[in-house]
Amino acid sequence: MKQFFVLVLMVLGVTISSGQDFTGLSKVELNELKQYIQVEEQVLDCCYYLTGTPFEKKDENRQLATVFVDRWVQGMPQIAFELNESINLLTEGKGELISIYKVALAMAVIENKKLDPAGTEVERIAINAMLDYCSNPVNGVKMPKEMKRVCQVRQDGNLEAWLMP
Repeated sequence: MKQFFVLVLMVLGVTISSGQDFTGLSKVELNELKQYIQVEEQVLDCCYYLTGTPFEKKDENRQLATVFVDRWVQGMPQIAFELNESINLLTEGKGELISIYKVALAMAVIENKKLDPAGTEVERIAINAMLDYCSNPVNGVKMPKEMKRVCQVRQDGNLEAWLMP
C-alpha cells in the first residue's frame, strides 16, 4: 500500500510538472520596471519549474521558461547582472550553467525583497541554489571541476571564504 501511494505521488508530480505550458511567455512585454514587477509570479513559476525538474536540453517548456527568466534577469533595472569571476569559474562560461545561475538569481531577488538585488547576499543565495540544483544527481547536470570543488568547499563550511576575493 505504501509503495502504491508513493507511485501515485510520483505520477502526479510528473503530470503536474509536465503539464506546464510556457508558450505564451515570448509575447510578454518587458520594457519598463512596472512590467518586470507585474510578471514576478510568472518568473517564479518558471524558476520553480526549472529547479523542480531534471535538466533536459530538449524540453521545450524548459527552453521557453529559461529564455523568459533570462529576459527578466537581463532587463530588470534593479539587477545589474554581469558574469563576475566567481560565476565564470563555477560555470566555465557554459551557457546552460549560466542559465541555471540566472534562474537561481531571479528566485533570490524575488524571494528576498528586503535585500539589495545587486548585493553580495543575493549572489550568495543564488550560488547556493545553483550548487544545490547542480549537485543533485537526479537533475543530470554535468558539473565542471571547479563547481565540484566549490561544492566540497561549501560542504566543509568555507563557501564564504571562497566567495570573498
